Amino acid sequence: MSVLLQYPNELLSKISEKVLVVDDEVKALIEIMRNSLDSGIPGISAVQLGIPLRIIAVRNGSDILTIINPIITKQSTQMFKSIEGCLSIGRGKFGYEVLRHKQIKVIGVNEDMRLIVYKGRDAFGRVLQHEIDHLDGILINQKGVSING
Repeated sequence: MSVLLQYPNELLSKISEKVLVVDDEVKALIEIMRNSLDSGIPGISAVQLGIPLRIIAVRNGSDILTIINPIITKQSTQMFKSIEGCLSIGRGKFGYEVLRHKQIKVIGVNEDMRLIVYKGRDAFGRVLQHEIDHLDGILINQKGVSING
């Protein structure tokens, strides 16, 4: 896997830029992101690789999904506490208790710039929220409580 940026790298706190065209560079980045998930990682954002573009790759069961320019369009009022780590904070060795929406709806586009829609709940919804937070410059150590003391 490529080396991931580590907190407090300033790029992790910046809002990532919208992807306007899926060119060969974007396709190569997406391939790197997808390959990174082969090692069992639940999700990754382009900014963690040092590329501040609005792209995430996430696992949903055995599927690896890539979403370009994801936006949460609906979220439940019901919340749940999630224990999360982040590979950009201490290489995932620290846990944080974060409040997440139980269900969300995300729209974005695929590599062909076609509209895609995903409904995420529980674990899948948590991963989507975590990765979209990265695109908005938000890390779990800013919105959660450390469980490591």
